[in-house]
Amino acid sequence: MSSSSAPYASPLGAYGLPETRRADLPGGKQIRQDLLAAEAMPPIAEAMPPGKLFFSPKGRISRRGFWGGMLGLAALGIVLGALLNIAGFHGERVEGLVNLLLAWPAFAVSAKRWHDRDRSAWWVLVALIPVVGFLWLLVVNGLLPGMKGDNRFGPPPHEGRLSTG
Repeated sequence: MSSSSAPYASPLGAYGLPETRRADLPGGKQIRQDLLAAEAMPPIAEAMPPGKLFFSPKGRISRRGFWGGMLGLAALGIVLGALLNIAGFHGERVEGLVNLLLAWPAFAVSAKRWHDRDRSAWWVLVALIPVVGFLWLLVVNGLLPGMKGDNRFGPPPHEGRLSTG
């Protein structure tokens, strides 16, 4: 087996540790590339399904999960607004209907983020304070890190993955 062109698979990959491969570069130089083995990644079944993310206030999510959920809801709101305009609804009626449909999913996402900060979901009501409340909610939920380790709401979410708590 030639060491210059054959990939090297470490036996560590069988134990859920990163596999290592060597790749040839132009000019005969070699580099090592660490590739995560499938066993090292958490199973997809552990990630929070969209139904639980948007409809259950239980569990914890990371900042990435919060922004992903809120941006997803914003995109859905734009699409729903456009569809309602096409259906013949206009103006404040469309805004009110879209806000009503997205109120619970937005509450559920925000509640999970408050849980990650070890706060009760009642803190979502901060958003009802005119101007300041909405900004406070965005800063605390979207920018500040969550609590490290387990808390009363479950295990911490992993970056890029959502807690099933």
